[in-house]
Amino acid sequence: MRFTVLSGSREAPLNERETAPFETPARAATSLMVTRRRRSDIRRGYYRPPSAPGRLGTRTADGMSLAILRSTQYAHGVLESGLDILRIVAEADHPLTATSIAQRVGLHVSSVSRTLGVLVRHGYLRKPTYHSFAADLGLLALAGRSASSLTEITATLAPVERLAGDTGLQATLAALHHDEVLYLHQSQHGRTTSAVAGGYPLHLSVVGLRLLLDLPAPRAVEVLSMAARRYGWDRPTPGTPADPESCLTRARAQIQDGVLRIDAWGDPSVLAAAVAVTVPGRAPLALALVGPRPPGDADAFVREHLARGAEHLRSALI
Repeated sequence: MRFTVLSGSREAPLNERETAPFETPARAATSLMVTRRRRSDIRRGYYRPPSAPGRLGTRTADGMSLAILRSTQYAHGVLESGLDILRIVAEADHPLTATSIAQRVGLHVSSVSRTLGVLVRHGYLRKPTYHSFAADLGLLALAGRSASSLTEITATLAPVERLAGDTGLQATLAALHHDEVLYLHQSQHGRTTSAVAGGYPLHLSVVGLRLLLDLPAPRAVEVLSMAARRYGWDRPTPGTPADPESCLTRARAQIQDGVLRIDAWGDPSVLAAAVAVTVPGRAPLALALVGPRPPGDADAFVREHLARGAEHLRSALI
């Protein structure tokens, strides 16, 4: 039996599968078996729709199922957005609503709300009010556990404290993470503070500027501009540069043999110098000495001690 449906002035024949009520039991059993096999092929990524012969198959060139690939890409996207959300809330100086967070990450508020719910359940965020979110103690616990196991912190404490003791100045070891300076150690007069993120204007931080100078120029300007928006642009002396571009230009001009000196940008009573510490396989670091200018040849003094301190740090990190 043949059935047709009218479509305008043309007749479109219906195939046998579209006449299911009129199929015999044998045909119905065969159709069910074909459907089950097709579902199995779809799950394993083997199925290719017959209606689109020109389309690419359901596997990548290296044999990965496109379904698995899409699932992996989705998982990566969720993880990346979750980390962005966590960082935005952690860096905010006041609780944020899901709507304001969604605007910053460029996602729908429903997706952001689901991620926020997961972070709250795990103790990384809390809800001060029904509609707002803020950092919780889980972040501090995570940071504390990480700091106690990071080699860049555990292995470098003794060399930094030794440098501070030998010079009587503040010895600082730092790294750069995105647009934030991480002060791994700051030691002076027998007291050491470790694992502190930011909190100081970058254009006045000799160790931060030394890290910036190893970045591509556009990226260095971007990071310094973001720091200016966060911490302001104080000018304690007339010699302090007026903007990020001139700051980086001046800093590059003042590097000699790898040592950057800004001396608080022109204060004759202050010594502020930093040198890069590079160890293969580890994040770039910088070591600085800051404090009252020592008597005699201050330049020779700071170069000798920074070179020795950097060598001790490299030995500790290898």
